[in-house]
Amino acid sequence: MVICTAAAQLLSAFRGKLLVALLGSYALALVPGFSIAQADESSETSSIKVLLIGATSRAGGEIIPQAIAMGHEVIGLARRPEEITFTHERFTAVKGDVYDVGSLEAVLDGVQVVVSMVGPKPILDPANDGDFGPTELVSQGTANIIQAMKNKGAKRLIVASSSLAEIIPVEGPPAADATPYEQYIWAMRTAYQDDRDMEAIVRVSGLDTVVLRPGFLIDEPAVGNLQVVATNQGRAKLTPKRTLLTYADFAAFTVEQVVSNEFIGKTIGMYTDVCPPGSSLQNWGCVNN
Repeated sequence: MVICTAAAQLLSAFRGKLLVALLGSYALALVPGFSIAQADESSETSSIKVLLIGATSRAGGEIIPQAIAMGHEVIGLARRPEEITFTHERFTAVKGDVYDVGSLEAVLDGVQVVVSMVGPKPILDPANDGDFGPTELVSQGTANIIQAMKNKGAKRLIVASSSLAEIIPVEGPPAADATPYEQYIWAMRTAYQDDRDMEAIVRVSGLDTVVLRPGFLIDEPAVGNLQVVATNQGRAKLTPKRTLLTYADFAAFTVEQVVSNEFIGKTIGMYTDVCPPGSSLQNWGCVNN
């Protein structure tokens, strides 16, 4: 399982070529300079038992140690848990599948918060690989997660979507001279429709939910200048153009939601607009700090 912000991997394949055309920001609750708490073993945060689904995802690899550092107990569920190398007395890796409700229920005893980083592997070369094809991994998988949570009494669900879920592609394939970005949006259209379907399921689940729509995710050190735009309207356009986010910053915000009530019931657009000198983020609209 990998994070459903599949465009993160595309970025590395098309760095310097990908034309990002994410839709403009929505005039909603902009929270500039959102403060990300530093993960610290001395934190006074009460320990929470967290189930992380999609623990082998790149985002999961950041979330696990940050949640542990905040004092939480983490169960990491994946189809191939043997791939997880992180070890800690408060971390347990388990085998499970979002298509198997029983495997989810089996690890939900005592769990207070579920974090889902479920998503498909992206197409990195649309010109050669063709369309992604039909998928319901995220929507059906999340429906099964919700069913298992209700059966076991877990109340809070934090789930990753994508900023590209805000984009409805034009009808019909792109022209032969289309940009890599346009080719990608078309090739992955069913995956992002699956994200939209998932968000609709989450909104009517009756659980305490937070839906995360990060910009393009990249492997760089945390910047710490996270900008968030929140709405309770599912189809709102939240993420400004040309925006990226580090996995470290995304994970920090995600871990904050384990205990915070600020964004319950909200969909969150997330991005960074300040970056360190020399960072590749500079090519995508942020400025030097």
